[in-house]
Amino acid sequence: MTSATRSAGLLLHRHTSAGREVLIAHTGGPFWAREDEGAWSIPKGEYREGGEPLVVALREFEMEWPRGSGRMRRFPEIDRAEWMPLDRARTKLVKGQVPAIDALARDVLEPADGP
Repeated sequence: MTSATRSAGLLLHRHTSAGREVLIAHTGGPFWAREDEGAWSIPKGEYREGGEPLVVALREFEMEWPRGSGRMRRFPEIDRAEWMPLDRARTKLVKGQVPAIDALARDVLEPADGP
């Protein structure tokens, strides 16, 4: 019996004079090299059941390799990352991750209606 693939990521966002932006990454490797729209992703990594999602998400921003060496290395899962306005990020992200942008705009950036 196989378990479902789990992944954890962080959707970093910032406010600039041009408006709100998110940090997304272009998928690396030869298959995605010439693709742009729908070829970007929220930086994330897979983990096994019982793993710590936050630890996995943080790991994806920088990795010490070999572990304990003090050397930071990049790996080809992504070939570049870029801050993008929300509307542009919606067109660049893989379709399954666009709802994360919508949730950010709805739940985090818009003032909550409360009592």
